Amino acid sequence: MFWTIWNYFRGYVIIGVYGFSVERFLNLAAYKGIYLWDIKPHGAMVSMKVSIKGYKKLRECGIK
Repeated sequence: MFWTIWNYFRGYVIIGVYGFSVERFLNLAAYKGIYLWDIKPHGAMVSMKVSIKGYKKLRECGIK
């Protein structure tokens, strides 16, 4: 409950990732220390939440 409220006030982005290397994207994000939560599969796409600070770091993992 605390983390839900904390992330709400700090701000977060909901992103969707799809393609051949979704697992690689998740591994790269974890390696770089980017915290992803609420990861849910939707067919071929995976949606997840990331902090605004983490979103800026995701460019190195392949997000455009």
